[in-house]
Amino acid sequence: MTHTQFFEQRYANDSGVSVRSRNHYQEDAMSLERTIMAFAGFMVLLSLALTHFLHPNFIWLTVLVGANLFQSAFTGFCPVGIFLHRLGVKTEREQLSEAGA
Repeated sequence: MTHTQFFEQRYANDSGVSVRSRNHYQEDAMSLERTIMAFAGFMVLLSLALTHFLHPNFIWLTVLVGANLFQSAFTGFCPVGIFLHRLGVKTEREQLSEAGA
């Protein structure tokens, strides 16, 4: 059984949104939530590279990213999310409503 088949079987009737349209649209554009995760991962890797190649104090950038991820998990406040949303990146909910699901 493929991952898609498992997903379709498990979540077939959980909401009014069809599973196929949800999967299809997620392949076309990254949501705000996924963009934030990608950005955070990139920043951690960048800060580790800068720490290794330039100066040890760049490790504090890694600490800052980790602290922001930790606080946003509890508060829901994410400065990067606000910035990206203003740039036009849509949340998963906005993408699904535009897809006519």
